[in-house]
Amino acid sequence: MYVLVRVSAQVDLTRCVWGLAFERSTDEGQTWGAGMWLGPSYSPPYSPFPSDFAISSNRGMAVAPDGTVLLSGIANGRCNPMVLRSTDGGTSFQEVCYPNTTFDITQVEVAASSADSIYVTFLGETGTAFHLYSVVSHDGGISWSAPARIDDTILPDVQRVVSAGGPYMWDLSLSPVTGRVDMAWLDDRNNGGNNTLADIYYSYSYDGLTWASNIRATPHGPYYICGERYGSTPKSCYGAGNDFMWVASSYTPGNNKAYIVASIGDAHFYDALLTRFVTVTFPSPSLRVSTFFTDSRLNPLPLDDSGNPEVKVVLAGDTIERTNPSSLLAWVNITNIGSAPLQSLKLNMTLPVDWSTGENPAHEKRAVHVYFANDRSPRNDPQIRNALTSLSPSNPETVSLAIFNFNSTVIGRPMLPGESILVSVKLTYSLTRTSQTPSSYPRNYTEATSATAWTQPSFAGLEAFTIGTSSFTAYTKVKGDTREFAYGHLFAYAIV
Repeated sequence: MYVLVRVSAQVDLTRCVWGLAFERSTDEGQTWGAGMWLGPSYSPPYSPFPSDFAISSNRGMAVAPDGTVLLSGIANGRCNPMVLRSTDGGTSFQEVCYPNTTFDITQVEVAASSADSIYVTFLGETGTAFHLYSVVSHDGGISWSAPARIDDTILPDVQRVVSAGGPYMWDLSLSPVTGRVDMAWLDDRNNGGNNTLADIYYSYSYDGLTWASNIRATPHGPYYICGERYGSTPKSCYGAGNDFMWVASSYTPGNNKAYIVASIGDAHFYDALLTRFVTVTFPSPSLRVSTFFTDSRLNPLPLDDSGNPEVKVVLAGDTIERTNPSSLLAWVNITNIGSAPLQSLKLNMTLPVDWSTGENPAHEKRAVHVYFANDRSPRNDPQIRNALTSLSPSNPETVSLAIFNFNSTVIGRPMLPGESILVSVKLTYSLTRTSQTPSSYPRNYTEATSATAWTQPSFAGLEAFTIGTSSFTAYTKVKGDTREFAYGHLFAYAIV
């Protein structure tokens, strides 16, 4: 068991200061060690908490699922913020420094999914306003991401994170099961200029860097955030308000909730603060799959009299000589239409019967291509080359595709809401040079696709599933018919 406590201590003959102490128990809390004083201190070994102002918040400790203990704070300007990491159960700590040169930081929070993957959030000022930011390291603090803004940019972009008379009110939580990082804070964007009122706002991320649009967790607010009054009107919150907020993440696989506890008043009554429990429910991840066919030049197939895509099968006698177009591209567009970024994906395509990739299953990557759809044409889209694909030699053939972690692809991050990937499979008619009767046509050919995506790498976290189908019709043409290739149309298309 670990405790991080704010306490006063005499640091020399003339000074008694407030600082933080870390204590641990190895017998379920029955006895405790002597404790470790963390600051303030102005001489080596430096404390992560050098002043009363920096330690005025009740945050700064996390325990990763593998037992790594992390403490966070500000270290006398050397590291801003600093993380102390222990891999021996809190017996000793090593410094992990974030080399900040931009922000004036007042409060720091930390979470971790392992000894290597560390999530740090902080309240930082870059001019005249404080905002919430996050940085992430996946190598134990050797290197760090660029800072990511958490609270929405609202014009005019002034400070929206507020204090209730003591520290600024916000908190961070990480679920080791769902992989979701939850963030909550007091926000004044709806208070109409009354600084004693605020709402609880919330955001979440699956990588600690890509944050969802802020959610108002108190839609019936804003509420009073300080409980004293002067006469008949609320008093300034300075020294009169609450000083805590906590957020907890669901540990249940598939759960889409976060839980926030804060001390706030009533929307119309400010004499007393109440401890409120707020549950935030947000939509599960969602996918859309669309399928279609083009020729090898990316032109859509021509349409028959009923408006359906068509392919011409050219017969010489009773033998199929060729098709027009000579080959097809079967396309699948998978779009993230939910509110959560996606980290991994599986796809299964059942190709049209009698149409084949013509590939040895050991060389299927020559027929199957995967693109990150960020342009108006696949010709300009970056190709995802490390997707795991496989083909079955049956009739109909099937294609399976797996992306274990979007972070390790050319995208370099999760698949965000609104983004798409494209999968193309090159097909030729396997009945070419076989004997077929003209009366057996027209024939309808269908391709079916199922896709599943997850909010965590390696097919973990919240799950989204969807299916899609498309078809075309094959019509016969007798060789020598002058109408054989007389389509007389040009086609253009865009993938949105």
